[in-house]
Amino acid sequence: MIELDKVYSFKVDEFFHPKCLKSIVKSMTNKIRKDGRTSSSLMTTYVSEKWFPTLTYVDEKFRDFVGEDKNIEKKMWSRHSTKFCPSYMVGSGRKIDPEESLRICKENSLIFLLVDATDFPNVYVTFRDGVEMHKRHKSCSIGYNDKWTNFYFGHDAVS
Repeated sequence: MIELDKVYSFKVDEFFHPKCLKSIVKSMTNKIRKDGRTSSSLMTTYVSEKWFPTLTYVDEKFRDFVGEDKNIEKKMWSRHSTKFCPSYMVGSGRKIDPEESLRICKENSLIFLLVDATDFPNVYVTFRDGVEMHKRHKSCSIGYNDKWTNFYFGHDAVS
């Protein structure tokens, strides 16, 4: 059973084959730590198949997982910033509309699953109420710093 606002911590120590070249392990580990896009599909698999098997990955509009009567949208914690608006609002030439994002969040009763892999192989996960996040971060974006990393995950930002 998932709990809102609780921080779950995991260690992904079986990801690389024992005979994998150390240079590849180091390179991939650095990519996972630095860029949420690199770690996103890996974390999606771990979330639904290992850590929270009551959640089912659905990859549908405005939600990534369903389970326990919840609609859950996964967002990767990143060293740049973490945006929690719909993905169609993020990217070059696109515009974030906080009011529309909040409306979608309310209509879908969204819970945001925040995944912090910046200290990979240590991974931290928390589930947060989407409306509360919109109230706290009016721009639908969270900067990567000690204040917010500590608030959401209970530790300082990894440098």
